[in-house]
Parts: sequence; C-alpha cells; structure tokens
Amino acid sequence: MNIIRLNNLGDISNKLIPKIISDGKESIVHGNGNEMNCHELNSVMVSFDSPNLFGNFYSMSQMAFSLAEMIYVLSGRTDNEIMQYYFEQFRIEDDGYGFFTTPVSKRVYELYGDQVYNSFRELKKSKGATSAVINLFMNTPGWIGHDCSLAIQFTVNNENELETHISYRAVDVINYLRSDILIYSVLHSLMANWLSIKPGSMIVYTPKMYILENNLEAAKNAIKQSQAFKDNSTYEIPLRSDSVIGNRKLFSYAVDLINQWHRNSELDYYDEIENSHLPEFLKHILKVLYIIDNIKDGEISDKLRTLENSVLRQNILFFQKYKVDDNLEVN
Repeated sequence: MNIIRLNNLGDISNKLIPKIISDGKESIVHGNGNEMNCHELNSVMVSFDSPNLFGNFYSMSQMAFSLAEMIYVLSGRTDNEIMQYYFEQFRIEDDGYGFFTTPVSKRVYELYGDQVYNSFRELKKSKGATSAVINLFMNTPGWIGHDCSLAIQFTVNNENELETHISYRAVDVINYLRSDILIYSVLHSLMANWLSIKPGSMIVYTPKMYILENNLEAAKNAIKQSQAFKDNSTYEIPLRSDSVIGNRKLFSYAVDLINQWHRNSELDYYDEIENSHLPEFLKHILKVLYIIDNIKDGEISDKLRTLENSVLRQNILFFQKYKVDDNLEVN
C-alpha cells in the first residue's frame, strides 16, 4: 500500500508527482480503446490535511478550467456551453443538442436524486452515519466501469471533523486529478460548513495512480513550477454558503453569468459579479475567471491589482511571468 500524506492541493506538484516519478513502475494503462505507457503506483491512498487550500495549479488555463468545471458540476447542470469556453474538446462531446450524456453533475444530482442534500441529511440526523454516500456511477449497463471516479463518502471522525473519502478506479495525475480534486475540496468545505463542524482530511483511494509516459517531462516541469511558486496570499477564500437548500441554484446562477460574459464580450460584468447575491467565495472565483478571460499578455489590470490577495490571484501573477509546458495547458 502506498500511503501519501499531503497538506494542500498544491502538494500534488510538490510531493505526489515526485513520488510517482521516483517510485512508480513502468506499466500500461488502457483508455479510449488505446494502450498507453505510463509510470504508476498501485494501491494508493492520498490524504489531504488541508484540502481547502488550493495551492499552485499547473497553468493559468488549467486553473480556469478547474474553477469553471467545479462551478459547473456543483450547479448540477448538463448543458455544456460553459465548458466549451474552457476546453475545446467539449464542443464535440455532447448529444448533438448541447447537453452532456455522462457528466459528474448528472450523477451527483439526478440519477440517484440530490445526493448532496441526502448526504447532508444523513449526517445531520446522526454524526455516526455511514450512509452519507454519493454514487458516481452512470446507471447505464454499457457504461459501468468507464467512470474514473466511483463514489464519495462523508463521515464525521472522533474529533468531530468532516472527512471526505473519494474512490477512483484509476487516476491520471496530470490530465485529471488536479481539476477533479478541486470539485471535491469545495464540496468538502461546504458540507462541513452546513453541518457546523470543522473540515478535516480528504482522502483519495485508487488501485492505479499514474502519469502517462508522454506527460513525464510536463510532470517534471510541474515540479519545477511548484518550487518557483511562492504563495504570498493574505486572503483566505471563505468556502461557505448559508444553506445546502438552494446551494445548487447559486452555482447555476454563476454558470449563467459566465455564459453571459462570453456571449457579450464587449460588456463589463465585473460590477454585476460584485453586486450579485452570491456568497463571497463564489464572487471571488468569478472575479478570478473574469480577469483570466479578459487578461492581456503581461498586463496587470486594475481589476487584478485590486482583487483580494488570494492564492488564486497569486497564481495569475505567477503564470503571467512563468513559461508553462504546453502539456500542462488546457486547450
């Protein structure tokens, strides 16, 4: 068993990637009808002690994609317009009518009911509950075994802290883990907030955690980036909302705002974000996305200059100056 303890999400670059490169064995992973060479660890448990701390990302585009995907998944929506703006591949991965057929959002909120609320209800009834589970399987027989993320379980430990346990069938560290884990870290913090307890550890389990051979150089560059990145943030993003009821609508409204500013690029939506009814953490994340979407090479805009000095702002400033490996970009 490979047990790896990390502090924040940025330690994926600082500690997890070096571990896979140094200790991983050459192997093969099968995906999308192809066999690909990789370096992998088997029987892996990765614990994040402070999953509410985002740390450094792989690139500015990867940060934007991760933030947008997190908002999209937690909105429960299946229309794919927002994701097309952040990842070109999503223009072709729909049902022909602009909707995804297998998104995580659909699995979380529709196929088995509102599993976020159901998990909250179970733990609200009893902190000893072991039934606060989100099933992430598609319920289509031909699709079983294709989903990378299998299930999420929320538990309250003996220190009265929320723990979130995430099971994967396999984990691609460069292409998927960094964006996936942001979704669950935000949900983890929100669930703890709704239950009025402290957020504890978030733990990932998988039989197979790997870096594709054609991403090994990019992985090494991610390590160098993490060593160069200095977090001088002074603002901790407050991952809180008032209630689990209606929370999905807040994220859906955020999706609408993002779609609007992409459709109407000549209009300034910054004040609309600031004056919205959204919780502070969502306002801040939307401001970050808006700045990234409107950024010009080398420019530190007035909006960026006055943005709260969070780790997300620090990432923008860093990637404006740092040359990123193309394989760490999302395009």
